[in-house]
Amino acid sequence: MESGGNVMKKSAIQFVMLLSLLLVIIATGCGKIEESFEETPEATPTPTLTALPPTEEPPIEETGSTAALPSPSLSSVTISSSGDGWPMFGANAMHTRQSPYPGPVAANLKWKYETGSAIQLSSPAIGQDGTVYVGSADNFFYAILPDGNLKWKFDIGGYIESSPAIGQDGTIYIGSGDGNLYALNPNGTMLWKYATGVYMRSSPTIGQDGTVYVGSEDNHLHVINPDGTLKWKYTTGNYVYSSPAIGQDGTIYVGSYDASIYAISSDGTLKWSYPTNKSVLSSPAIGQDGTIYVGSDDNNLYAINLDGTLKWKYETGNKVHSSPAVAKDGTIYVGSLDGAIYALNPDGSTKWKFQTAEIVWSSPSIGQDGTIYIGSNDNHVYAINPDGSLKWKYETGNWINSSPSIGQDGTLYVGSWDKYLYAIGGATTTIIAPTPSPTPAGDSYEFVWAAKVDMAPTAVTVDSSGTVYMLSKHGGTVDVFDADGNHLSQWGSAGYENGQFASAEGITADSSGNLYIADTRNNRIQKVDSSGNYLAKFGSRGNEVNQFWDPRGIAVDSEGNVYVADHGNYCIKKFDSNHTYVTKWGSRGSEDGQFETPAEIAVDTSGNVYVIDSGNKRLQKFDSDGNFIIKWGSVGSEDGQFKSPSGIAVDSQGNVYVADAQNFRIQKFDSDGNFVTKWGSVGRGNGEFNVPYKLAVDSERNVYVVDTMNNRIQKFQPVQ
Repeated sequence: MESGGNVMKKSAIQFVMLLSLLLVIIATGCGKIEESFEETPEATPTPTLTALPPTEEPPIEETGSTAALPSPSLSSVTISSSGDGWPMFGANAMHTRQSPYPGPVAANLKWKYETGSAIQLSSPAIGQDGTVYVGSADNFFYAILPDGNLKWKFDIGGYIESSPAIGQDGTIYIGSGDGNLYALNPNGTMLWKYATGVYMRSSPTIGQDGTVYVGSEDNHLHVINPDGTLKWKYTTGNYVYSSPAIGQDGTIYVGSYDASIYAISSDGTLKWSYPTNKSVLSSPAIGQDGTIYVGSDDNNLYAINLDGTLKWKYETGNKVHSSPAVAKDGTIYVGSLDGAIYALNPDGSTKWKFQTAEIVWSSPSIGQDGTIYIGSNDNHVYAINPDGSLKWKYETGNWINSSPSIGQDGTLYVGSWDKYLYAIGGATTTIIAPTPSPTPAGDSYEFVWAAKVDMAPTAVTVDSSGTVYMLSKHGGTVDVFDADGNHLSQWGSAGYENGQFASAEGITADSSGNLYIADTRNNRIQKVDSSGNYLAKFGSRGNEVNQFWDPRGIAVDSEGNVYVADHGNYCIKKFDSNHTYVTKWGSRGSEDGQFETPAEIAVDTSGNVYVIDSGNKRLQKFDSDGNFIIKWGSVGSEDGQFKSPSGIAVDSQGNVYVADAQNFRIQKFDSDGNFVTKWGSVGRGNGEFNVPYKLAVDSERNVYVVDTMNNRIQKFQPVQ
């Protein structure tokens, strides 16, 4: 701790949650790139419960600057109170996470409601009428009545990690993985949507005048008028996952993945920024004296004065993704990936520490009586007395990254990775939705081994010798394993120089054992040898034939031709073994040969090219010149359907393997698209997955699966 207080000793827990990074949509096509500082929302005069395709703009290349439109006055961003419900992440615009109501005194289950997939980071908001709103990884946004029955659900068009916010007029705002902020009427119809063009994890915050503040992976803080038009936006140096907090003077505080905390005036100009040592995913909370509290990936909770100087910082044993809560007496509560919940005095000294059995990403909520409620990845939601003793705990079926919310009647609402929204409190125990049967395990493949890594993995390939290379997006590292799962080496780092990588998402090996890496944020392809030594590169940012816009998938055929899934340009590009452009095909759309999100690519021994068209929930097959052959897949969880197809591999016999991330399974097809088998279900055990993102297959048809949110790779072998 600096400037007083005790510094907690480090207790390393090597588990890091993956950033919600799946299905990032970067706007532009293979044609002209257009930039505009003003997005126009789409209005829907006729009610509909189906989200429309997003309208998008490409990210704007400016750092630490404002794209300014007419500036608001200071009075237009006064603080919104929590009202009669829990209207937004953090309960109010200052994100104190205080409720005017006491929470449940005992761990009685009132009801639980089943969504179609995991409720990951989305945290419930509660309307004045008691309706509970929450998003799910099944791409639906839910409105649940106080008795646990469904009021309505809205097909949001993308993965939801954002938490909703409710305006004083009842309008509900939610960010989506499809790159849009949606404004919904209380009856579940769409009022408008605002396009940022890329993935949104940040949760919106609402000012007293209805202005909406939200971050995006386009590196901006967006400030949006109640009618859906842009007021202004501020550019940081990287993704904005943090949810903005608004001070009593109208200053907006937000963290960025560029390792900074920003204080921005109500007119969009920078007041100050404070550097931390690592990324900031945590959302700020503001104390009554104006102190700003926020966590960082450098393991510290920061307390920052109004003038941007450091008041103190407190070191935990691991990253602080949890957002702090501030009690009436000034006590600060926060969780850490070291598995502990910390209570700190206003001077930064330790009040107490409560240890759970797994990491804590969830953020604490405070009842009117001072009880602290928080979730843990040990599957429990905890109620902790103000003195640090346990009041009660309730076990769900999986991790709890969602943060609890407290209703007027004292009911506690929280989401879990087991797909359920839980209502805790009251005397009854009524299950509203039936418990689903688990996804049946496949009988064609069996688990062999699993290997854990420090950084959440995002891609994998196997060379002709059976050596396995696993790429981690955020660290820019490649971990190397032998076929038995023994760790051989690690190389690579994050950066922009030759041999460094920025959010790289694709890796493949050629017949000589050299590796090609889709260096996504650097908009280039790099070639390295098996030890990571730089050999060559090609590409730059743009939409010309030799340029890329967020290249994701990469494959090499037997002749050394390189195929790239150019995600943001909605096309496939082919280069010869000397990296000279040969051809391209595709455009944005849903017709044969078009793509909504070309996410991954594979080539069979005959030179046929298979493309995961994630946005259209399908797979397309082409010949080596780009002529369309066949397609298969649709949205759903039945055999041959997909919720979030993200990885693909083809074996020597032409069988096709697909990582179906949000169905938590692997599906196998023959070369004509006929379903063969499947295996996997959600969980942490052998053969279970938490977002199986990419996969590879070796010459013996062994399958290697990147189990991203379990921080591991799993190997499966065919049953003889």
